[in-house]
Amino acid sequence: FPFSVLMSFENALAEMGYSLSDGELEIWAREGTSTANHSPRAWECAGEYFSVSAQVLPHLKLDDFVEWARHGKSLIDQSNGLSITFFKASPETLPHLRPSEIGGWDELGRRLYSNAWKTGALSLQFFDASARLFSRLRYADVEQLVYFIETLSPHSQDDASKCLGEGGEVCLGLDE
Repeated sequence: FPFSVLMSFENALAEMGYSLSDGELEIWAREGTSTANHSPRAWECAGEYFSVSAQVLPHLKLDDFVEWARHGKSLIDQSNGLSITFFKASPETLPHLRPSEIGGWDELGRRLYSNAWKTGALSLQFFDASARLFSRLRYADVEQLVYFIETLSPHSQDDASKCLGEGGEVCLGLDE
């Protein structure tokens, strides 16, 4: 693996090493290694996984943490960038989600993705905005917002992007 991934691993290990048992550390490392081996450039995703692990673990039980890691790894099938952004957004987003909603969060991002550059960017924007959206809106409201954006995006990617960027404020205004 590239040096940057090893550094991310070592930094996370130093942060988490005292809070996990040897068996739990082995599971954590195995998930990261599995992510790195998922595809030729997946090591970038694994580096982000290792970088945020210490911030994510306090929000999840180990089984939920493993599920979170696997959701991030599965996003590699769409795009490494999607997986990286999912991992990067997790420390700020997960405090606003129940563990049972993590798979749905992953799925909402996938719904906005296609192989076209602009819809890929829309999905990345969703993960980037997730902490703000989930901190201000109920999960069901975010689902409705994504459904609306998914419907709007074939007609105007720019309007869909603007709506996602302003989505929290728009939806909050609807309740008033």
